[in-house]
Amino acid sequence: MRFQGHFTLNKQLTPALHEFLNKLNQSRRMGRFCDNEIYGFQGEFYVDDAAVPILNTNTPPITQPSLYCCWKPTEDGLGIEWDRNENFYEFTEWLNYIVNKILIPNDYSLTGDVDWVGDDPYEGGVLCVDNNFITLETFGKEDYSPACGLDMRLDYVYIDKSVLTKKIKTVNKKFLDLECKYDKLVRVIEQYLSPSMVKKVLAEVDEKQIV
Repeated sequence: MRFQGHFTLNKQLTPALHEFLNKLNQSRRMGRFCDNEIYGFQGEFYVDDAAVPILNTNTPPITQPSLYCCWKPTEDGLGIEWDRNENFYEFTEWLNYIVNKILIPNDYSLTGDVDWVGDDPYEGGVLCVDNNFITLETFGKEDYSPACGLDMRLDYVYIDKSVLTKKIKTVNKKFLDLECKYDKLVRVIEQYLSPSMVKKVLAEVDEKQIV
């Protein structure tokens, strides 16, 4: 799994909450015998180094989706981003956990779109958050009928938007040969990019070179 982009918070994280989210990201999530009132159920909020009895080293607290959370706070404390660990498959569940268990109780709101691509480059989508409301858009191989004869794989789109732009600019003759007009190109881009990225990419494409 790979991701591009980050989510934006409505205000900067406090130093304590920033540190907690970093430790949540860095620690192996294991169920523990500890005070639920202090550390949550099965120690879900436990991120310290002190020795606390562990229920099972290979089982997270039942409130958490996996042993590792690969979302972390941005360095400036104004957002949430991927930590670049590619073995991250419970990304939606973990984001939902962070929003509902940590951000909302502390009066934070999260917004933004993050593009993702799976181990198969033809599988991916967009993870969207609007004022803490999370939706997941997915694309699979069945969505990839070659548009205008172009081989526009997800790894062009979701990993490096500049590559996509270069790809479009280098296939102008192909578009012309197929009599593809600019509005068709727009529809192609919209099929592969989150709405927030469409304007950015189109702004980099010279319309006169395409039509």
